[in-house]
Amino acid sequence: MEDRTNEVIKVKKRVIILSVMLIIASLIYFSFVVIYGDPFKKENFKYEVSQYLNSNYKDLEWEIVSLNYSFKSKEFQANVATLTHDLTFSVYQYEGGIYDDYAAHLWEREIQKESYPLLVKLFKSPVKVTINVLGQVDTTSYSNIPNYSMFSKELADRTKITFTGDFKHNDNDKILQIIKWLMQSKYLADIEFRSNHFIVKIPFSDLKEIKQKNELNKYIVN
Repeated sequence: MEDRTNEVIKVKKRVIILSVMLIIASLIYFSFVVIYGDPFKKENFKYEVSQYLNSNYKDLEWEIVSLNYSFKSKEFQANVATLTHDLTFSVYQYEGGIYDDYAAHLWEREIQKESYPLLVKLFKSPVKVTINVLGQVDTTSYSNIPNYSMFSKELADRTKITFTGDFKHNDNDKILQIIKWLMQSKYLADIEFRSNHFIVKIPFSDLKEIKQKNELNKYIVN
């Protein structure tokens, strides 16, 4: 009788230990999913990205470099490298759809290249140029993505071009030259000039109104 009782106790202990191990394993898996995303959904997203790229960029040589997960938005993002243009862009989930920022990266490179001669002429130290386009840009109807100037009127209210450098308060005349160049090149967007000394924020709707360097003062954020 005593042996049977001990056996029952051992079985109960095993059940308790197994239950605890299952609970711990479940908690670990749940924590992993919260931080890194469901691995099955991750693989499915990778497949969807491949299908998306093959469908929209038939002439592009690409490679999925990494997959990231945002626990805040609960959505995945793929970092894609392309040998065709030697750049990296993102393919991401948003409200149930799949989108990319390939065009924005091409346009950033375009504006960097076109602005380089003027920036070198005006400033001794390097100036970094970046572009940020909010939302999706449909360029799938084009075999080659056109220059930003062709889209700027459509995208100006949700695009920001940022110049980051060692700008000084007496550089308003140089900043004005850049603004005029942007207008002539039809690079319409919200414009920012950022330095350790100040920030200049100009909405695209005001660009054509700025004629004198002193008119920039009202856009300065210290």
